[in-house]
Amino acid sequence: MALEKSIGLETTSMLLVEEKRVDRQSLQEIEELWRGLESHSGEYFFTSWHWIGAWLRTSATDPRLLMVYDGNSLVGMGCVHFSQFNKNAFAWKQANLNRTGNSGYDQIWIEYNDVLAAPDIRAEVRESLIHHVLGYSDIAEFRIGMSLNTVLDSLTGVDTVSEYEFRTKGFLLNLRPEFSDFNTLLKAFSSNTRSQIRRSYKAYSSHGELTVTSAGSREEALDYFAAAGHLHKEKWSDSGFHNSKFINFHKDLINNSFDEGVIDLLKVSAGETVLAYLYNFVYRGRVYFYLSGINYEPSDNQYKPGLLAHVLAISWYSARNMAVYDFMAGDARYKRSLSDSEYDMALLSIKKKTIKTSAYKLLKKVRTQVKRGLNKH
Repeated sequence: MALEKSIGLETTSMLLVEEKRVDRQSLQEIEELWRGLESHSGEYFFTSWHWIGAWLRTSATDPRLLMVYDGNSLVGMGCVHFSQFNKNAFAWKQANLNRTGNSGYDQIWIEYNDVLAAPDIRAEVRESLIHHVLGYSDIAEFRIGMSLNTVLDSLTGVDTVSEYEFRTKGFLLNLRPEFSDFNTLLKAFSSNTRSQIRRSYKAYSSHGELTVTSAGSREEALDYFAAAGHLHKEKWSDSGFHNSKFINFHKDLINNSFDEGVIDLLKVSAGETVLAYLYNFVYRGRVYFYLSGINYEPSDNQYKPGLLAHVLAISWYSARNMAVYDFMAGDARYKRSLSDSEYDMALLSIKKKTIKTSAYKLLKKVRTQVKRGLNKH
């Protein structure tokens, strides 16, 4: 389908966009196309087939695969799911990139979300895909996130309005081989952070040798995942481990991708005492810290199980020549303490300028101003 409709996202692109319904029968064909493009265009784990395939297999929704062509060459791909927005008597149809728009399914929380395309053509592919989707008369909104702000900042147009629904910081540490030495690694942190780590290390050493153990099989990885879930639920009332959709997704991801070396579940221990389980993705030299299950016993504040577990994991990955330890989105003190770089990530909404969306935006603005006025008194 050629891009013939003008809806405000200015583009002079000659790229063509084709659609394909995603169903059980088409998954193998889609996997071949996706992996073929990913082999020379993939950059982040969340747009790899590992994540996308697990999402398509478990979301029980009806997404569309959008394929972007330059002539006869496939240069970009993305999955779009349509959902319905209903709030305060306002209603319209939304398109979601690599998400469903359903909070139950989306609790898996994709990050670095984007189209799959080579870096030199990715912006053009992204704009072509959005232009195509918003060209439909019944689609009023396109949502993309969580994505790097560098991806989102250019997505504006004369007949659309862009609005950040949610913004946060992300943090990472650039790894060096010498960080495999624990004491050398500590020098990368502030004196206060070093003091906390050393105190915690000493306290846990009384329980036995500190070790990092990586799950050696899919079965063991699933056991670690379940153990992490038990600890996670104790800490967080809204834990994804209370959500069967979340659990089904990750079981599928582990079962289908563990043997390809991109799934790491680590157990950090002091003797027989488990400090934490860390659930990480490993893709093209980058370690993505996804979630942890932390044992907060003993409760004495000299014990810093989460902080120490990350430091030991960083040292462990440094010995395996990983380039980046990415804490990902979410502003937390321990992330700031252990990182050397930060970035901005957001969920962006791009709406057509219609009477309905303009009225909704005005209502939100008025309500915000009223709240601010009330807060002053």
